[in-house]
Amino acid sequence: MTGSAAAPARPALPQAFFLPAPEGGQRFCLFHPPAPGVAPRGRVLFCPPFAEELNTTRRTVARQARALAEAGFAVLQIDPLGCGDASGGFEGASWSAWLADLELAHAWLSQRASGPLWLWGLRAGALLASDLAARLPEPAHLLLWQPAASGQQQLQQFLRLHAAGQWLKDDPTGATKKTDTSAQQLALGQPVHIAGYPLSPALAQGLAAARLQPPIGRSPSHTVRHMVWLEFTQQTVSNPLPPAALSPASDRALAAWRAEGWQVSAQSVISPAFWQTVEAEAAPGIETATTQALLAASSEPTQTTAAVRLAQPGAVAADIAGQEHAIAIAGPASDMLGIVSRPAAGEPVARTGVVIVVGGAQYRVGSHRQFVLLARHLAEAGYPVLRFDFPGMGDSPGEPVGFEETAPHIAAAISALQTACPGLDRVVLWGLCDGASASLLYTQATPDPRVAGLVLLNPWVRSEAGLARAQVKHYYRQRLLEPAFWRKLLAGGVGWQALRSFGNRLRAMQRPAPASASNFQERMAQGWRTFPGRILLLLSERDLTAQEFVEHANSSEPWRGWSEKPSLEQQTLPAADHTCSTPGASEQVQESVAEYLRRAG
Repeated sequence: MTGSAAAPARPALPQAFFLPAPEGGQRFCLFHPPAPGVAPRGRVLFCPPFAEELNTTRRTVARQARALAEAGFAVLQIDPLGCGDASGGFEGASWSAWLADLELAHAWLSQRASGPLWLWGLRAGALLASDLAARLPEPAHLLLWQPAASGQQQLQQFLRLHAAGQWLKDDPTGATKKTDTSAQQLALGQPVHIAGYPLSPALAQGLAAARLQPPIGRSPSHTVRHMVWLEFTQQTVSNPLPPAALSPASDRALAAWRAEGWQVSAQSVISPAFWQTVEAEAAPGIETATTQALLAASSEPTQTTAAVRLAQPGAVAADIAGQEHAIAIAGPASDMLGIVSRPAAGEPVARTGVVIVVGGAQYRVGSHRQFVLLARHLAEAGYPVLRFDFPGMGDSPGEPVGFEETAPHIAAAISALQTACPGLDRVVLWGLCDGASASLLYTQATPDPRVAGLVLLNPWVRSEAGLARAQVKHYYRQRLLEPAFWRKLLAGGVGWQALRSFGNRLRAMQRPAPASASNFQERMAQGWRTFPGRILLLLSERDLTAQEFVEHANSSEPWRGWSEKPSLEQQTLPAADHTCSTPGASEQVQESVAEYLRRAG
């Protein structure tokens, strides 16, 4: 053997930057240049989906963008006004503002790459792509993923979340339904808060008016315009049926596009409903079908200009955000993308920073932009904050890691924040759910003197017995005291099913924990006991995960005396759910954390 094999190349991060908007503020963008040595095939501009779907689909979209770049396409993603990492609040967004942002992104992309233009729309983003194609000065092809038939349909689906929240607000069993008033509020010019998003009448009206229809008269008659239409069916390897045919509604819609001269390629692809939950598994079939379809329609290589390269890991990437900067964090096996929020120029800067540890399959923005709003609030109070994507999550490449194996990545993030913000000598780790668990596990595995405090929101200690205890105490006990439950039981309704489920939970409570030398709950308890800094524990009143934590800590020997820890400060968030999406709950978390930091000095 003449020498050792070369180490595999670290997967590249996209170019991350902030694009200034003409009316003020900035829009966060990610540019994926064509892979070196690959013949350029054209440009792709992503038109994002609506509200929380931008969060739930981020990982799948990032994987697809990387796959298209490997195939030779220059891909640009943009977070429009009030979305993702862009400036502004969702309450100030409008359909016309989003279209203007996409036009801005198109102009930026056209200065850096050439060739056929594809507008890639996902769900409601397909409506944006359709409207944008009618506004651009050049012909555009369309790549549509699970396209919404109309904005009105998408709006009605979103408003149903509000109705469900209203029905369950005072009646967790859902036995008593309430009349939803969201449509009336919007008609009266009043915003509606839905799943953490403040929906304005202007945005609702713009969305409702959007239609998925061919843009007429925007390109010469001899121009061939392609549409790739992909629908997703929720079938798995354990159920290996072929993809279903397109729906009759889709067939009718596509007939209208063909009648306008579009070359349509449509198919159904097996995939989980990744737009509905961040927990959906990867779907490589989507990447293959999409890339092959675009390559087939873009058979001739084109020209592209060189893209500005991303800064080296640890250095601040070029941006025009002022207070927010994109950084590359050198992780153990792959680089991670992060956003640093700083106090405004000239404002005092604390020597304590905050690292937001993201849990589960979330990415750095969080549900209903929870982490973005928290970071900006703390930065205004003088505290630098880092949010970042673990490998394989959000916009970071690499293989995903479980929350029990994140210690080296958290250590790298702390170092990156200190490099980006010289003068910081200590940090506070902030985590929600298993992000909170990962923070405690970090202190147990790595007694890091830089970590001065922990803020833990609804920590995750899930076990079969613990979940059963929490459900029996906080759900089934309430149901058994309701007259409506017994009326259903005597009438032969769903009561018997509930009783069987109640019995199953009682049996689960008695099952012993797995015979593990040190499960993660025990290691969390050790971290809790030995951590020398201050802990702020925030528990949502209406969250089963929070209730399960209390039940587990109160009944588990390793957690004995947990609530008597001298450095512990505990707060209950009234009427708050798991992610604090209810009006006022997110603001309460922000102010509680800021006050905790002020007291800690």
